[in-house]
Amino acid sequence: MQVEGFEFTPEILSMFDPRYLEHRAEDLERFAEVRQVLQRPVRAVEIGCNRGEYLIGLARTYPNDLVVGFEWRGKYARFAEDRLARHHIENALVIHGDARLGIFLLFGPAAIGEVHVTFPDPWWRKRHEGRRVLEPLFMRALARRLVVGGRLYLRSDVFDYLYRVRMFAQISAAFDPLPARLWPDESSWSLTTRETKCRDGAIPYGKGYYRVRDDFSRVLPAVGDDPAEFQVDEDIDPVELIRGAPPVDREARIRSGGRRRS
Repeated sequence: MQVEGFEFTPEILSMFDPRYLEHRAEDLERFAEVRQVLQRPVRAVEIGCNRGEYLIGLARTYPNDLVVGFEWRGKYARFAEDRLARHHIENALVIHGDARLGIFLLFGPAAIGEVHVTFPDPWWRKRHEGRRVLEPLFMRALARRLVVGGRLYLRSDVFDYLYRVRMFAQISAAFDPLPARLWPDESSWSLTTRETKCRDGAIPYGKGYYRVRDDFSRVLPAVGDDPAEFQVDEDIDPVELIRGAPPVDREARIRSGGRRRS
C-alpha cells in the first residue's frame, strides 16, 4: 500500500488500520514536505511537544544536532514554531501530525538517538486506547528507529501509567529500564508546562527511563508483529503488584481463555 509517495510497510499495517492511514492525508502531505530535512541524523525526538517549551531545552542541550518535536494539534504546533523563532533556535524542527505515524514514515532504522515523552494522556477508556502513545507494538517499532544504546525518556504524574509502561516495555522485549547511574544530566533541559505546575503545586510525578536492549534487531520486519503475541492485561492493578500481590501467570490465563479464578 502506498499513499503520497510513502510506502506502508507490514510493520506499519500491523499497527494502523488502512482507513486511518487514508484519513491522515493532511499529515502525510506535511511529512512529505519535511522529509528532505530529515535525511541527516536526529539526536532527539519529542512526542507531543505542545508549545515548544521542552523542545527549546533539547535544542540547547544539543546545539550541533537536529532535534524534532511532533505535535498533532495545529494551534500548538504553530505556538511551538513561533517560540523557537523568538528564541532564535535554528536546530529544532516542529512537525504537525501524528507522531506515531510520522516516526515510522520519516525515520529508518537506527536514525534517532533518543525519544522524549512528557506527561502524555494515559487514555484510560477502552475506546480510546488506540490513541495511546506507548504500547508494546509501538515500543518495538520505536526501538528499531533508535541507535544502539538509544534511550526513551518518559515523565508522568500518573503513576499507574508509569507502571503500565514499564510492563509494556517488558512485554515488548525491546526495552530495559535504564539504571539510575546512567541517567542523563538534565540541568539544561527545560520544564514543560505540566512539570512546572507539578513543582509549583507539590504534585508528585515520576520518570520512566529506558534503553533499547542490546540484542534487539534494528532490521525492519518483512511481516508485522502479531498483536496477539504482545497482549496487555488491562485489568491489572499496578498498586497491588507494587505492594507485593502475586503476579498473574499470563500464559496460564491465555490457556484458560482469560478466565479468572474465583
